[in-house]
This record gives sequence, C-alpha cells and structure tokens, in this order.
Amino acid sequence: MRNTNPERDLIRAETLISYMLRYGVILSASLLLLGLLFIALFSSQGARNFQLSAILHPAPPYTPSELYAGLRRGDPDTWLAAGLLLLIGLPILRVGLTMVLFLLDQDKTYFLITLFVFVILLSGIFLGKAL
Repeated sequence: MRNTNPERDLIRAETLISYMLRYGVILSASLLLLGLLFIALFSSQGARNFQLSAILHPAPPYTPSELYAGLRRGDPDTWLAAGLLLLIGLPILRVGLTMVLFLLDQDKTYFLITLFVFVILLSGIFLGKAL
C-alpha cells in the first residue's frame, strides 16, 4: 500500500495548473507579438499603412488544418488568431482540470459546481454566434 498525502498531492496539482496557466499566457503573448511582427514586416501594405482594425477584426482560420497551414505560412492573421485562441482556452482548460481534481478528491459538491461552469463555458463556445 502506498502512503500518499492528499494535501501534498493537491498542492502539487495546483502548482502544475499554475505553471500551465503561466507558460500558456507567455506562449499566447509570444504568438500575438509574432503576429504583430509579421504584420509590420511582411504585410503587403507595409508598416506605414498599418491599421488597428486588421488586428481587432482578423480573418480567423476555421479548422485546425487551416490554423496549422496559416502558422506554417507565417500568415499574421493566423498567428494573432492562435494567440487569442490559446488565451481564451487557458481558463477553460483550468476549469476542466479543476473539475477533474474535485472528482479525484471525491468532492461531489464542488465537482458539480465546476461541471456546471464547464458546461456553460463549452455551450457558450459551441452554441454562441459571431457578433
């Protein structure tokens, strides 16, 4: 039988989640900065005709294969979209991992609350419509 300290395991899991969030934000910021750099360097209009609306309303890729192809091409809109998708996805991933932690800890109340929040987040993504 293995001696485990549940409190120590929980702290370890929370630490791993915090690292995931921290490095995810750093990666997201890097993707966004690369997208801005690509706009400034390789845009057909050049950096002089740079417009903020190109950043605020990029033409996003719609499938993972389009996202991958756009990243390989160095398409600035795709790099910006990837950074934003990652930034949006991190809190959702956090809620999902926390839900699993509550399930493993056999805390039914907090598991159900987190499951409810997770379902709301996912339904907002899959049932929402573009503005």
